[in-house]
Amino acid sequence: MAIALIAVLLFEAVLLMAWVAGYFSWGITLFNERIAASPAMQARLSLGSLERDLPQDKWLRLAFHALPDGSMAFRESFAPSFGLRYFPVMRGRIVLNARRHEVRVIGLCSWFVAILSLLLLPLVAMRPMVA
Repeated sequence: MAIALIAVLLFEAVLLMAWVAGYFSWGITLFNERIAASPAMQARLSLGSLERDLPQDKWLRLAFHALPDGSMAFRESFAPSFGLRYFPVMRGRIVLNARRHEVRVIGLCSWFVAILSLLLLPLVAMRPMVA
C-alpha cells in the first residue's frame, strides 16, 4: 500500500511539473468561483500579473501556465521556500468567459490527498486510537 501511495505521489508530481492540460481539467472540485469581469478587466488578466500580484507572505508561491484551450492552470510552486511549508492540496484552472463577462476559478483536489483520505478513513473507523 505504501508503494502505491508513493507511486501516485510521483506520478502526480510529474503531471504537475509537465503542466499536462488534462490533469488540470478534471478531478474532484474543491473550489468553484465565478467572478464578474468587464472586457477591460479581462484584457488586463495575464500570467505575469497573477504571479506578481498574489501575496506571498503566508502561503507558498503559485505558478501559472497557459493551456492550449486558452485557460490558465495554476499550482503551488516547487521553488524552495524558507517559511511555513505544507503539502499541496489543490491545483486548478482559470477560465475567461468573454461571452458571459466572467472569470471562473476552479480548484481541483490532489490525487494523493484524495487517495490517502480514502485509505485512512476505514482505518480510523476500525481503530479510532490510530487517529
